[in-house]
Amino acid sequence: MRCGIKRSRGGPLAHFETVTKEPGGNLKAKTKQSGEKPVQNGTLTNIFWGLFLIWFGIVAVWLKGDFGATINHPVFAMGTGVLLLLMNLARSILRLRVSVLTMALGVLLVVANSLVLAFNQTVPFLPELLIIAGVALVIGAIRTRNYHEY
Repeated sequence: MRCGIKRSRGGPLAHFETVTKEPGGNLKAKTKQSGEKPVQNGTLTNIFWGLFLIWFGIVAVWLKGDFGATINHPVFAMGTGVLLLLMNLARSILRLRVSVLTMALGVLLVVANSLVLAFNQTVPFLPELLIIAGVALVIGAIRTRNYHEY
């Protein structure tokens, strides 16, 4: 028996709660998040994780298995940035929510490492930008918490 639907606050990705009454009289709540297509989103995320691992393996083989050199190599970083941008392009085409953080990180990695590869110049402020992006992510997550009423 369906008793009602309650929408929590939270904007376009709000949670919907369906409350049903079980045969014994107990109430049971099911929560569903709107705005995302979980199967497509999860599938896309897994595809790009797979592509990232393949990319890591290719660069590691090219650098003769030196994982430390692979992680620090500008070609690897630039390719990772391109993968992040392609993931957001695919999200946009599939009408899924685009991640501002991964898009900004992708642009940052591509631009910074293009300078390294083209002019053999390091970008001295890149670690600081990564720290700022991480802090922004943590603050954003804390500010947008959804509190569920029970």
